[in-house]
Amino acid sequence: MGYCLNIMALFSGLIGTVLIFFYGVATLTEESAQQTIGTGVEDQEVSGRIKCHKILSKIGLGLLVVSFALQLFATISGGR
Repeated sequence: MGYCLNIMALFSGLIGTVLIFFYGVATLTEESAQQTIGTGVEDQEVSGRIKCHKILSKIGLGLLVVSFALQLFATISGGR
């Protein structure tokens, strides 16, 4: 059982890391994104992209937490 948990943890960590690599950590706000883009006008497409990036980055962070928890549980249960 510990072996399977470790494998799931590794895949979870890998997917989470890839998501964070591509979408960053969820600190980008709409206001700072508009300043980065250089427009003061809220654009639906830009707003949609920001929302998508926030969601995917939070999923990536969540997968990293799940990865840590799975490895911790596999280590604790494997020691018995």
